[in-house]
Formats: sequence, structure tokens, C-alpha cells
Amino acid sequence: RRLPNVLILGAMKAGTSTMMRYLNFHPDVHCALMEVNYFDKDENYEQGPEWYRNQMPWSKPGKIVIEKSPAYLQWTKKVPPRVLAFNSTVKLIIILKDPLKRTVSHYTHRLAVNGPNIQKFYHYVVNSETKKILTDSLLIKTSMYYERIHDWFKWFPQKQFLILSGEQFERQPWQTLREVETFLGIKPFFRHEHFQYNSTKGFFCLKLTNKTHCMSSNKGRAHPAIALETLEKLQNFFNIENQKLYFLLNRTFDWP
Repeated sequence: RRLPNVLILGAMKAGTSTMMRYLNFHPDVHCALMEVNYFDKDENYEQGPEWYRNQMPWSKPGKIVIEKSPAYLQWTKKVPPRVLAFNSTVKLIIILKDPLKRTVSHYTHRLAVNGPNIQKFYHYVVNSETKKILTDSLLIKTSMYYERIHDWFKWFPQKQFLILSGEQFERQPWQTLREVETFLGIKPFFRHEHFQYNSTKGFFCLKLTNKTHCMSSNKGRAHPAIALETLEKLQNFFNIENQKLYFLLNRTFDWP
């Protein structure tokens, strides 16, 4: 077992699980398929690097080992310095999706996990008294990409990051995976013909050696109905956040 030399930091509900599942088919890649949360959970970090190593898959020398925990992008005060102390040359991958859609997906996930009796979406994202966006809400904080990435850039040079569009990954997974292969310095493996669109599920599935691999049924859940006024209020908020992100990264994304 070898310690990872690549981390997928997040964002949650942006396609990180799909990315890991696909990458694990690459002959030069080994992925820890469970989220280890070594750097963000104190009880895990305190067990030390040998404990972390034991959470990794078996791998051959010279292969890429990847660990993915979306909480790494959220907890930016303690995670980046811990990662730097662990490996200053680690490669870091981030997948970003339209922050409004990601926020709604996050809430949809909570509904599925906790049941229909949780608070309505509005109360997770808007202060009912002041009518301001709840920037301390985890649903909102996770979608405020500028702050999260800016914190990571304080600790690592930008050349160690690959920041991907979740929308492109959905539309053209073969193209996004080629970007990852180039970033990691591994041979091209994934091709356009490996992917088949499943109109029932609404996303691409990977087909290799006559076997089709699709994500589980909990992917692509239908989103609950949300008041247009709430969506517009969030969109106005994220428009400002997105402009800061575009300036930081010197690029734009295909978001409203």
C-alpha cells in the first residue's frame, strides 16, 4: 500500500465520485474508493500517516494513487497546511459545478439521507429575519468557490492544481478524463467510444470489455420544487461570487 500522490479535493455534488470510479479503470491508476477524510477529521489525522497508508488500495510501484474527500475543499483553514506537511508536491484536482445547482443538489442529498421532515430549502440558505443569504450555512459555504480555492492557493502553487468543469465532465467525460491524464502524466486510455449516453438515467455510462458501468440510482436525483424568488436571490448572490472566482482563475465557466 502506498500513500496517495494525488488528491481530489471536491467540490461535493460536482462529480467527484464519478471521476474516481472512472479513473480506477485506468491501468496506471489506483483509487481509494471510500472517502478517507484523513486531513479534515482530527480523529483520523491524529492516527498518523501509517493509518492513512492502510486506507489506500494495493498498488504497484510507479502507479498513481488517488484519494478523494470533498470535505478537503470545505475545511480550508486546517486541511491545506496538513496536506503541505504530508507532501509538498502532491497534485490537486478540483471539480466545480454551477454553484446554484450544486447547492440544490446538496439539499437534495440531505433530503434523501434524512427524509422529508428536514427544514425547507429556504431556511438552509436565507435568514428568515434579515432576508440575507446564510453564508455560514454549509450548503452555501461549499458553493462559495472563490474563498475555498483562494485559501488553497496560499499554500500551493497553481501549477499543482487541475480545476475542471463539472458541466463539461457531464457532457464530454472522455475530454475531461483526457485533461486529467495529461495533468497526471499518464498514457491516454479513455476514448469517446468508451462512453454511451443513457437517456433513462440522463448521463453517460462507461463501457469497457462489453460491460457497462453506470453510477448508482442515487445519482441524478430529481430536485425538489423551489420558489423562483429564492432561486433568483441565490443567483444574484452567486453572480458576485463567480466573478471573483473568474478573476482568481483567469477563466470562466459555463454558468448563468
